[in-house]
Amino acid sequence: MPTILPILLTVVSVQPTTESQSNWVALLLREFGRSQVSGFIFDLIKWTILGAAIGAAVAAAACWVFFRLQCFEISWRFARALRWTLFALTTVISAVLFSLAGFWSGAIAGSERVLSRSQLATDVFPKIGDAIADAMAWVQVRPQFSRMTNDVELSSKLEEFRAGKWELHAAQFLQQMASIKQEVITNLVAQVEHSALLRSPKLKGGLGEKLLHQFLDGLGRLAAAKQAASELKGWGADRVYFAVVQELQTAAANHGHPDTIARSEISALLVQKGIVPAIMRPIRSTARAQQLPLVAIAIVAMVLPPLCVRLARRWSG
Repeated sequence: MPTILPILLTVVSVQPTTESQSNWVALLLREFGRSQVSGFIFDLIKWTILGAAIGAAVAAAACWVFFRLQCFEISWRFARALRWTLFALTTVISAVLFSLAGFWSGAIAGSERVLSRSQLATDVFPKIGDAIADAMAWVQVRPQFSRMTNDVELSSKLEEFRAGKWELHAAQFLQQMASIKQEVITNLVAQVEHSALLRSPKLKGGLGEKLLHQFLDGLGRLAAAKQAASELKGWGADRVYFAVVQELQTAAANHGHPDTIARSEISALLVQKGIVPAIMRPIRSTARAQQLPLVAIAIVAMVLPPLCVRLARRWSG
């Protein structure tokens, strides 16, 4: 499929989603153990306590609202003690569940701390961003040396880019990416069409060949675009790709010349808009998957007691 991804990311040596995520987790844990353990624990404790306080406050407010709605009005013996017991249980359960949800918020905040303040942020991510920026520069200057028998001048041009002697032209680079994508899709559709005509020679030279070309051209381009998006997401590189496509020209306009962008600025853009969000995405999804059921159970724990009391009162009445 489109060779944009290999061109931009070969030098980074990314792995498929499952393996790359496990590598990131291992690296995060190692950095966590080195320098960020106290900050990580502080975030966990802070958000856990905050979650418990929010849960207790929400439960107390819910109990007061249901009490004002006379949902706990019963004429049984020891009704007052039963009512306060339900209030206390609801508050405790809600506080515990919200504290667990807060724990996962602390895990998110702690992971962001590791990604922004550890050696990953100072040494690892900038090098990855520099490597991708070099690949982008290679895409831009390669057509100028397509007829050369060696890569001496190309390497020299890239060294000048690393030294800051010239900058990447943002709009031109995006056009080159689009051109590469269209070229790859066109070649792929042509290969499929040629293979189909070899298997069905009766289609050649008539209306059948024209219809085949029309259908393959439309269907092939649509399928190639979808597969390219799936491939980017599967390799965990979609964030980096969209950072380049959507943010490159804006970043160029915000730094110096409105049309060009330097290597260091590209690297910072890729780290901020691509690499860090790509790593945080599975962490956030895991945390949200844990938080939503906890909050849902807490809401049920607040609503269920007054409903049960009302049903019991109706049944006894």
